[in-house]
Amino acid sequence: MSLESDVYVKDTSNYLQKLIFTYNIANNIITTYN
Repeated sequence: MSLESDVYVKDTSNYLQKLIFTYNIANNIITTYN
């Protein structure tokens, strides 16, 4: 059970990091063209 939750936490943090990374790139592009 703890192993599964560890994997879940890792997957979630990876997903959040990608989300933030994508959001930052989008923000940079928006700022550049405004």
